[in-house]
Amino acid sequence: MIQEIPKYYPECYIPQKLNDILHADSAPIKPIKPEILIKNPVKKKGLLGFVNSIFNNIFTKSYSKEFIAQKVKYENALNRYNKEEKKYQQQKQLYNTYKDLHEYRKALLKLEMGEYNVFSSGRLVKTTNKETKKGPGETYFLKYLKQHKGCEDYFMDNFSIIKNHRICFYNNKNYYPDIILKDKHGIFIDIEIDEPYTTDNNHQAIHYIGSDDYRNEYFTLNDWIVIRFCEQQIFKHTQECFDFIINIHKSIYACDLYALQIFEDFIYPKWSKKQALQWGQENYRETYLPYKLTKQQDKENKTL
Repeated sequence: MIQEIPKYYPECYIPQKLNDILHADSAPIKPIKPEILIKNPVKKKGLLGFVNSIFNNIFTKSYSKEFIAQKVKYENALNRYNKEEKKYQQQKQLYNTYKDLHEYRKALLKLEMGEYNVFSSGRLVKTTNKETKKGPGETYFLKYLKQHKGCEDYFMDNFSIIKNHRICFYNNKNYYPDIILKDKHGIFIDIEIDEPYTTDNNHQAIHYIGSDDYRNEYFTLNDWIVIRFCEQQIFKHTQECFDFIINIHKSIYACDLYALQIFEDFIYPKWSKKQALQWGQENYRETYLPYKLTKQQDKENKTL
């Protein structure tokens, strides 16, 4: 199910598993203790068992095959039970410890990340510089992130930047995130910087309303956070974009997304396909792109 699509930048899409934790609307209920419903098969003992085994070994092997099958079935059930029992004990501890909803959310988040590592879907694959060609916005903001500006050392202490990688999900479909961040607990964040049109001579409309819906949903279904800025925000409000990433991260671990504040002058409306095409005809991007980056991008396009 696609989340409600924002009409303005910046955008933030949260995985459903994480969203369920952050919006848990009640303290934990008392968990139900699991049971193992399959009995451990035991071979018959004594004279009757001996005679029965001799009979089956002579005339058929069905007895031993049936016993082995029952044994395997039991061991599989036992393994499931042990996992469920472990989770039950953890949930029981949560139930007995956390009556406050906010504290419960934080404990649940810590449990999910530490024990089950649910935010680690997909496989990162190294790519070449040419394969992961960056636009002027990505180049500019990536350099800015590396400087670890603002919020003291929070960014440096909590994030690593993964360069030149594509993400391959379970169905072997590949995506090339603009910027990949990974926090110290294993949560991946896809930072996207959206341009209204391509810089080639065709000026094709891109990232218009609705065009990235499937991609956003695909990433969140695979447990990635997606944060989208428009290119203009990156150049005109660089520090605010940086702060937005930091504040989203802090809000998640505080389990309080409602505390996130966005200033009005930082909000930019999304564009339609018609608007993007019109901007392409007017060379609108040149009104806010730094001259040096614009020339550099033109040079890169000519070599492709």
